[in-house]
Amino acid sequence: MSGRHYPEQGFNQCRGIFNLASKVYTPERVEAACERAIAIHSPLYKSVVSILGNGLDAIALTPPAGPPPIEHQNIRGTEYYKELLAGGQENVTC
Repeated sequence: MSGRHYPEQGFNQCRGIFNLASKVYTPERVEAACERAIAIHSPLYKSVVSILGNGLDAIALTPPAGPPPIEHQNIRGTEYYKELLAGGQENVTC
């Protein structure tokens, strides 16, 4: 509602979403659609209706994949540090 010039515009969208939950779709579906709309940074009535209409509320959201790990001969990796923590610290030279 804060993203509108007039609070009434945001209020009308909220009321429309509540009407969807009480008249057209189940509250669980509307809640899932709202979560998806927030996740895609489009919390609008139009987005929620589109998500519900296309059945996207039933599909689980998957987080975007991060960058692949860097593979290089100069990178020690986790095994090296596990050995250090396990007691192999006397072999470390500075």
